[in-house]
Amino acid sequence: MIIEILEVRNCKYSKKDNSSIDCEARFSHLPNDEWFPFTANPNDVTEHGRTTFANAEKGDYGEVAVYEDSSLENEMMNVRAERNILLFETDWTQNADVPQATKDKWAAYRQELRDLTEGMDTAEKARAVVFPTPPE
Repeated sequence: MIIEILEVRNCKYSKKDNSSIDCEARFSHLPNDEWFPFTANPNDVTEHGRTTFANAEKGDYGEVAVYEDSSLENEMMNVRAERNILLFETDWTQNADVPQATKDKWAAYRQELRDLTEGMDTAEKARAVVFPTPPE
């Protein structure tokens, strides 16, 4: 499935070193009238993440707001939102008509995503989260 970002708004730097941008986005594969939290960075594993970061820095979506230190609750909300999108994008891998080898390969990645927030007890840990790389 090709993921296309239709619109982006409310961009702000989410890390002190400006290496990550939080925003809201509308996606081609999700309901068109809904905005979803999205975090983009220049080293994202997805093309749409890298492109969104570059376009935000160019000002294509308006000015990127400066970084503000936030609470653990807010940071966890951001991590969970991105994780949930990644899980949604890979739901197809567990369908009944998908070969077992494919299911197994993706099941481990999906479990890593679900386990991502375990032990995240500070805002700093949440901001430093590294999402697992999807299988090829």
